[in-house]
Parts: sequence; C-alpha cells; structure tokens
Amino acid sequence: MVKKLIKFTLLLQYAIHEAEAALVKFNDEKQDGDYRYGVDGSVHAWDEWWAFYVGSLEDGSVEPGEEGEGVGYGPYILAEKRARSFGTDNKIVSNGGKSRVNWDLIFAAYAGQRYLQMPAEGEAIMEIQKCLRGQHKVPLIQACLEYGYKSSSSDITPDADLAKIKAEAWAFCAAILPSIHEASATDAETIKTELHINTERRPDWSKVMGAFGAETLNKMGVSCDAVNELSDEDYPDNGHKKCKDSKMSNDMADTDVCGDIKMPSSASIAKVAAYALGFPLLLAGAMLY
Repeated sequence: MVKKLIKFTLLLQYAIHEAEAALVKFNDEKQDGDYRYGVDGSVHAWDEWWAFYVGSLEDGSVEPGEEGEGVGYGPYILAEKRARSFGTDNKIVSNGGKSRVNWDLIFAAYAGQRYLQMPAEGEAIMEIQKCLRGQHKVPLIQACLEYGYKSSSSDITPDADLAKIKAEAWAFCAAILPSIHEASATDAETIKTELHINTERRPDWSKVMGAFGAETLNKMGVSCDAVNELSDEDYPDNGHKKCKDSKMSNDMADTDVCGDIKMPSSASIAKVAAYALGFPLLLAGAMLY
C-alpha cells in the first residue's frame, strides 16, 4: 500500500506539477536571465514531467516472462496494468506497451515539447494540458473500480486476502478522491464510505459503480470511452458496463481533446530549429525566396 501511495499519489502529483510548471513558464518572461523561465524553462519542466511519470526503468512490458517483465516503478505502469482489465489495451507503443492512456500521453508529450518552443502557440498548449489532466485520472479510476470489485465479494477475494486487497483499493481510490469530490461531493463520500481502509466490511459494489457514473466522470473531464468497462473475461458477470456520456463539462480537463492534438507543421518546426541552432539570418534569407 505504501508503495502504491508513493507511486500513484505523491509521484504522480509531482509529475503533474511539472507539466503545470511548464505552462506557467511558457507564459512567463525570463526573470533576470534565469534559464528556468521562458522557452528553456518550460521545455525543461516538460521533460521532468515525463521523467517523473515514466521513470528510468520502464520498457512497457507487463506480462511475466516477457522481456522487461514490467520493471518500471513510475505511475506509467498503472495505465498498462489496468488497460488489460478495461479493454483499453488496443494501442501499439514502441516500447512494448498497449495502453491507450500512455499512447495518448506519448503523442501529447512530443507535440507539447514542440509547441512549447513556439511563443504564439498558447492555445495549442492549453488543449494539450487538458488532455494530460484528463488522461492522468483514467488509470486511477480504473484501479479504484477494479479493486473495489475485487474486495466486494468472498467469491473473488477470500477473507484471508481481504486486508491486502482493501489496502490496495484505498491507495488507488484515495489518489483520485479529490477529483471525484470536485465533480460530486456525494459520490466522493460514497467512495470514502465504501472503500476506506479503516473499515473491515466489504464495499457495496453497486454503490462503487454508481459513484463513477457518466455525469461525475464528465465533470472530471473524463469520457465514458476513456474508462470503458471492467472485463467480463477477467471478472465474469461483474455488471460494470461502459456508461453513456452526459456532457463533458470540465474547462480544465478533457480526455476527448487528445484525439484532436496535431503535431506542428513542418514549416513551424523548421523555424523553431533554425532559431534554436542560431540561424536567424539564414532563416530570414530563406523566407525571402
């Protein structure tokens, strides 16, 4: 439980902090020549977001016996593990991963790194940030649901193993609880009541499912499709089905915008590269022709 709280609460929040810092620095002029601000500072913070999210050991593999064996210790691994249980493992990531969340985040990371070097692209950066904020919530929602179900019945988890599974459930649910509360205080209280580690009773699975309805997810900036549904193959007759979106209503987060992110044009990238390499005169000359 302690490891999961560190990885998926503390480390993930710090990773998100770095992504937000990149946005702040992008909108801030350099202060007294301080390289930590402006373009240099924003790109540096962006790299740190990805470093804290993934870590240095991740290769994308999560299946025992496969090369790498899921050796990563960063928040990245949670998206890969939960994707298998929710049918969101339908992407091909070059490092061996399959998570749709990580696929979207990798694309956003590449695009964001380029846009951060373009002072006039503030709107594009804001859309990328909305994607990040939404996608970072998805694996925690999936984990809270999956472990909430696993701890709900002795047919799934025997009494001897309940304490361990409930502790893991609370680690995941506690990490996403503030976001749930922001969308619905009632649903947050339900999750806290049903899954808090200080109670020995099993959670009511129907109440846990109900707390992650379409309206609450959409207010969190998460679509029903992003979460999908708990696999009947892994958990037969679990009853969890993909909800139907109500209305995405979070101005700061939105998983739906991830599919709209585009890489900057080749001309824009060339302009950035030319200035970065110190060729403004060459670039100006080329533009005359």
